[in-house]
Amino acid sequence: MYSDRFSLNVDGFILFDDSGFPVLKQEFVTTSISKPDVNLKRKYSRNCIPFSLKDKLPIISYIQSCFLPRTDLETATWDARFVTHRAALSAMTSSCFKLFIEVFQERIFIRICEIENASRPKQTLEQKNLSAYSVAFLTDSDGQPDWRNYVLRRMKIGQHKVYFNALVDAKKKDGNLVEIRSRGGSKMSYLSAVKLLLENYLTGIECSVIGYHDPTGKMTTVEHFSTNDSLSRKYNLKKETLQIEIEMMDKILTEIDLFVETNPEITKFNVVKFSERAGLKFIPNEEHELLSDSFKERFESL
Repeated sequence: MYSDRFSLNVDGFILFDDSGFPVLKQEFVTTSISKPDVNLKRKYSRNCIPFSLKDKLPIISYIQSCFLPRTDLETATWDARFVTHRAALSAMTSSCFKLFIEVFQERIFIRICEIENASRPKQTLEQKNLSAYSVAFLTDSDGQPDWRNYVLRRMKIGQHKVYFNALVDAKKKDGNLVEIRSRGGSKMSYLSAVKLLLENYLTGIECSVIGYHDPTGKMTTVEHFSTNDSLSRKYNLKKETLQIEIEMMDKILTEIDLFVETNPEITKFNVVKFSERAGLKFIPNEEHELLSDSFKERFESL
């Protein structure tokens, strides 16, 4: 993951946010580092500038190459977009989903981000891209970590266990059913249904039971998504579109499989739960730090 593009002298410019993630001071920003996504802002001090995860990864890789053994913090990402169209409304109404696969501390994590396009008629592709914004699953609307609505799922790619987190308030049942409780009793939106399809495909869940709850907690309706056809019929989504997205997913999963096979150090996997206070928390009660204490000590004076 090391790149000459980020072979920069960062001494004196690194600070850590509340989660222990390294950020750079404002005056360090150069043309070689892309401008941060304003919609992914976090509450840093004024002399810091936040970067989206995609921007942070090469910087961390550079830091790692200078201060850490390569096996202590190894990072890899794949970025796949799944474009879906709501044919019932307008051809201009669309949404993208980005699939991020991240390797931290010899563990693989997968998350889906939704990208909404504020598309307008006669916009060029470049204009549409400029108006797009990303909603990260690991932050709330202000960019702060929000663990309350997360459940961590496990999956396997070949013989390798992989962890997957979904932005749902869910409980597993019998290993293959998921109950999703919507807020305020409202029914699942189209975009949520597409996300559910992708999540099911990734985790190998053949059928999901979706329960809608009223404000008192009573379940009002139940829907089943067992096949791609059911989703296609409900939302008038072309089966060909779903097939293209699934083929893209297969390609990404194949790349992950090859990555794991060619990196034998990625062998230890633990069951992980998200904790609102402790961030990532291993069972039993093993606290997890993204960066080692020895690494943090190098920057105590900043």
